[in-house]
Parts: sequence; structure tokens; C-alpha cells
Amino acid sequence: MAEYRRNDIKQSEWFIAARSVFIGAAAGLCVCALLLCAASALIVKAGMLPTDLLPIITIVIGAAGAFSGGYLSVAMFRKRGLLTGLLTGGLMFLTVFITALISSSSDDVTGTLIKCGVFVLAGSIGGVVRVNKRRKVRRVRG
Repeated sequence: MAEYRRNDIKQSEWFIAARSVFIGAAAGLCVCALLLCAASALIVKAGMLPTDLLPIITIVIGAAGAFSGGYLSVAMFRKRGLLTGLLTGGLMFLTVFITALISSSSDDVTGTLIKCGVFVLAGSIGGVVRVNKRRKVRRVRG
């Protein structure tokens, strides 16, 4: 009689990839939230800021979050940097897009497409950077 083993599911490559994409996207969104808090504190401290700069600031912060999310997801998966980073950036964009749809009723299609491209591109770049990073080899002396 074959036993059901939980380790068989955990060792599946698809499961590991999905888990790393979700964790990377969550970490990237946390980085975005922290950077947005820091930017808002700087804006309040500095005083007035032209409203034309706000979309640019949010896109740059989103790109930084997507880069860090893609970097982390590939650090966990250790394979397929471009695809894993792309999926992480796409999941982050989808999360931000759905949140924006729920909270407001603006119809800025061009801004949405730009954000999608930036998130996916930054996540992919983060994944490629991480997968191409060389590992340090530690030699055991003895």
C-alpha cells in the first residue's frame, strides 16, 4: 500500500517555483510599502511637492519593490531567473492593479500599461541579476 507523503508535494519543482514567486511578490510589496512610507515622510517634511511628480515617484518605488521581489524569488528558486522574476513582477502588478480598482474609479489606461511594463521589467531584471550572481565557495580547512 502506497503511503501519502507530504514531502513528495514539497519537492515538486512547480510547488517550489510557485512558493518562491508568492513569497517574492509579498516581500516586494512590503518593500514598496516601506518605501512609500519613507517617501511620504520626506514629502511631509519637505513641504509642498508638485503633483506631477507623484506618479513618477510611485512608479520608481514600484520598480524598486519589483526588483527586490524578483531578486528574492530567484534567490529561493535558484533557477529560471527571467521567468521567475517576470512572474513575480506580474503578480505584484496584478495585486496593485486590483487594489487600485477597488479603491478608486480612475480610467488611466496609459499609466496602467506603463506600471505593468515597469513592474514586469524590474522583476525580470532582479531575477536575472540574482541568477547570474556567483556563489562564494567556502573551503574547509582541516
